[in-house]
Amino acid sequence: MLNIRDVMESVAEGIRAQGVPCVLDEVDANPPCVLLRPPALTWRFGQGRYDAAWVALVMVENTGKTAALAKLGELIELTAAGIGMAVLGAAPADVQLPDQGAPVPAYSLNWNSKIVM
Repeated sequence: MLNIRDVMESVAEGIRAQGVPCVLDEVDANPPCVLLRPPALTWRFGQGRYDAAWVALVMVENTGKTAALAKLGELIELTAAGIGMAVLGAAPADVQLPDQGAPVPAYSLNWNSKIVM
C-alpha cells in the first residue's frame, strides 16, 4: 500500500542531511527552510508503480528581495543535492505562511521520480 507520508519523509531526510530544515506541513515552516509538497502521482503499469511529480518550496525570512536572493541560492543548491534527483526547474515564488504577515521570498523547485511499492 502506498504511504505518501513515508515517501515524503524519505525525501525530506535527504534534504535534512544537507543541513537544511525540511517540513511537510505549512504550520511547521520557519524560514529558512524547505516545505515539501505531496507529489502528484501517475500510475504506471498497474498497481504499485507511480511516476511522482514533486514540488519543494525553498524559503527564507523576509529581509527584502535583494538580501533573500543570496540566501536562496545557497539553500537551492543544498536542497538539490539532498533531493538526489535532477531538479528540472526552479521558479521564484512568494509564500504566505500561517501566522506571518507578509509573504516570504522563495523558489519553487520541481523534479520527477519513480515510486515502486
